[in-house]
Amino acid sequence: MDEKHLGILKKNRKDLEAFEKIQKIENNDIPNISKGVIVNDNEKTFNPALDFKNYTAYIGFWFPKVEYNKEEKKTVHTLKPMILICNLDPNNNKGIRKLVELKPDKGYFGLKPKLIHGSLHNRMSGYAIKKFLVNLNPPSIYGLLEPDPDINTIFNEIKTELKKYIELTHEQDYDYVSLWIIGTYFHPLFNAFPYIFLNALKQSGKTKLLSFISILAFNSKMIVDPSDSSVFRLVHANSCTLLFDECERLTSKDKIALRELLNSGYKKGGTVTRVEEGKNKVYKVKEFDLYSPKALANIRGFEDVLEDRGTTLILKRSLNRAVINKELNFNDNVLLTIRDRLYFMCLTRFDRVQSLYRNTLWDDLLHFAFKFDNWKQKLEELRKKTGILNAAEIIETKECKDLKINTEELEGLNPNDVDVIKGRILEIWKPIFSLAYLVDTNLLRKMLIYAIKKTKQKNEEDALENFDLNLVKVLDQIVVKDGWYPIKYILDTLIEYNSEDIDAKFITSRRIGRSLKRLGFNRKRRQTSKRTREYYFQVDEVKKSLKR
Repeated sequence: MDEKHLGILKKNRKDLEAFEKIQKIENNDIPNISKGVIVNDNEKTFNPALDFKNYTAYIGFWFPKVEYNKEEKKTVHTLKPMILICNLDPNNNKGIRKLVELKPDKGYFGLKPKLIHGSLHNRMSGYAIKKFLVNLNPPSIYGLLEPDPDINTIFNEIKTELKKYIELTHEQDYDYVSLWIIGTYFHPLFNAFPYIFLNALKQSGKTKLLSFISILAFNSKMIVDPSDSSVFRLVHANSCTLLFDECERLTSKDKIALRELLNSGYKKGGTVTRVEEGKNKVYKVKEFDLYSPKALANIRGFEDVLEDRGTTLILKRSLNRAVINKELNFNDNVLLTIRDRLYFMCLTRFDRVQSLYRNTLWDDLLHFAFKFDNWKQKLEELRKKTGILNAAEIIETKECKDLKINTEELEGLNPNDVDVIKGRILEIWKPIFSLAYLVDTNLLRKMLIYAIKKTKQKNEEDALENFDLNLVKVLDQIVVKDGWYPIKYILDTLIEYNSEDIDAKFITSRRIGRSLKRLGFNRKRRQTSKRTREYYFQVDEVKKSLKR
């Protein structure tokens, strides 16, 4: 160990040894500044809770300070705001690792903190911080020593543990949740980060899955029925991963403000403005950030506008007794070790994530990756063969077109289905694609197929809902009295009424029949002489369906 690192360790030893004791303090004993104190609003600032700027990672803690109280004649433990810094400037091959006290007027690699981070519990162990400061790393959950934790290893560790506690519907669901947890540590690098929506009946594992995520995700906080102000203050001060359980009341009238915050909070740049009283009763306008990872769970599902901001996972009640009876221990050493390693990965691998996310021509790459298994190898071979680097140009070459597309590998999709990944859909999937690429290039393809299936399923559901809504509007026009109405008459009126949202080929007598069944209009008869079906409608029932 060199003198520099030895000096760092000696300087912080007393504080670090007291760290585990301080971590046991209840929330009520930690300074209550969860609002965040605004100290600097200029552009050359960083968020000390979690940020990445100028080749530097910043993570904030409330750290113990050991002092001797002369009046009480004893040693006392207090807490002070600290930041753990890792600078990966390419001009400095060794990098710089520091644990320093956070001061509002001090610069850190040319940047000043824009606030004092909030007072959530510290989640990186003192043992891990010691190792980090002297360029050593905690062993994996299997006790193996290794260089700075690799994203592939951590992904497999999370996925392995997740399967012990939760039974999800598809294998790709485990991949997605594991990547999402990793992504919470890098979310400031992304322009947007997808929400997770958990939809299931009672006793299907929604709360258990949220609890699992809460142990591993960055600065996670589980909340039930929060106010809108608590949400933006937690996010602004702590860059929290917010986990909303029991969201049944989210659609109620008194939650309009919260819904609007959630609609904006998936994307960087969303803020809310409040006027707050300062010193000497001087009122100041303050902006609070809304952007952070979020997961929400309920039984009935969520509004379409909100669901467009993420991915929905449908949970089913497990039949595996080993999984059902496996209790989640919030102090489980394996999970806490994984969390320490997530911090290490965040501090030492952020430059790779940032470079891949920002510099990849995703639209071109995804088109190539979707069509070919072992796509990375094929792409490199074609680049050498054609001398072309751009994936979009390679796709148009004769050499590429001569390659056989294994349609069985597409899992029932066709090569053009990749076109649905565009606009906002690509925006919210890019973080997942970036992390999947770093884990394994084949995992990227799996996640791409998963994303296409999820998107197509959502589009079909939206089309059905639009179809049902338009059909009810048509019924409201034509049902002027209780009685029987020919389906041919309904069909012709619906085609005439049809908006551009629904393909005309989508409108058939059979589809109308299915829609009427979903809407609860089941009374029908067949007119043999007229060779048609008729449905019985009551004016009041049609009006009720329109209100719903």
